[in-house]
Parts: sequence; C-alpha cells; structure tokens
Amino acid sequence: MTKIDWNRQDQYTDAEFDAIERNVDGDICEDLDLHLLWMTKAQRDRLTGDDQYRADLADEEMRCLHAEAAIEFGVA
Repeated sequence: MTKIDWNRQDQYTDAEFDAIERNVDGDICEDLDLHLLWMTKAQRDRLTGDDQYRADLADEEMRCLHAEAAIEFGVA
C-alpha cells in the first residue's frame, strides 16, 4: 500500500509523480485513486490509456457520490 501523508497540502512535483511505482506498461501499480488527489492537470494528462480510463471512472464515481450526498443532506 502507498504511504500517504494525509496532511499534504501541495500537489505532486514532477519528480514525485515520476517516482510512482508502475508496471511494464507504464500503469500505476497501486492506489491510483489516492494518487489522483495530488496530481496536477498536466500530470493527469500524462497518464497511460488504462490509467486515464481508471481516473475517469474515479471522477465519475466521485460525481455520483457528491450528487447522492447533496440529495441526502439537502445541499444544492
């Protein structure tokens, strides 16, 4: 599992992004959803096709969870 500093305030530097463990295809091996929290837009644009797809799925899931929470808690 990826060690995460939950108090982190800054996005990844390019060196940190490049240091994320990847498989031979260039895909992030573990915890893509966690890494997405600190990636810049430019870094997200550099993701491989499979990771890009997984990132889009994570974004869609977050949109759905946000909409559900808005309905449940009456927040527009």
